[in-house]
Amino acid sequence: MLFTALQSTALEGVEQLINGALKYDPASSRGLASLQGQIILLDSSMPPLSIALEPTADGILLHNNWQDSASITIEGTIVSIASMALNSSDTK
Repeated sequence: MLFTALQSTALEGVEQLINGALKYDPASSRGLASLQGQIILLDSSMPPLSIALEPTADGILLHNNWQDSASITIEGTIVSIASMALNSSDTK
């Protein structure tokens, strides 16, 4: 129960951080808004964690332990998923 509460609080903080950053990047914000209605599932094997990213007109919503269907699932360790996200700007 305590771990779930901490995880939920951390997720809210990450969501606020991302949405705050998107205010300074209108192009990325518009790109994410175009994905509104889609669910991107980040499924980490280490640590075991499933987070759904839901793009909205105002930014993103993060959902913990998503059990429903997703438009796309990205699987790997949290480090590999973060690395892929950080390096994606190199492929544009």
